[in-house]
Amino acid sequence: METTPLDPSLPGVRMLQNWIREGLAFSIAILDQERIEGRLILQDPEFLALELLGSTRPVLIASRHITLIRSIDLATGVWHDRSQATCGSRERCLFFSFS
Repeated sequence: METTPLDPSLPGVRMLQNWIREGLAFSIAILDQERIEGRLILQDPEFLALELLGSTRPVLIASRHITLIRSIDLATGVWHDRSQATCGSRERCLFFSFS
């Protein structure tokens, strides 16, 4: 399977890169409804690497299995319900749609 290069002109790619630089914590929802939380440390065209709290080794998450990415406040664990159309002013989110 051929991988397309990461396109930094895309707004979602730029937003994730900014969040990585800021060291924000994330909540990532996976297709099977699992939610994984930690700090995003890198992205490439196929995977996101997430550093889980209390872990010294990152986990790789296949981008094609991600349905939602939200920044969260680790101190409070605050993030918004998926049913809400927009994120609040303190949290930022990316929604993925696969057809």
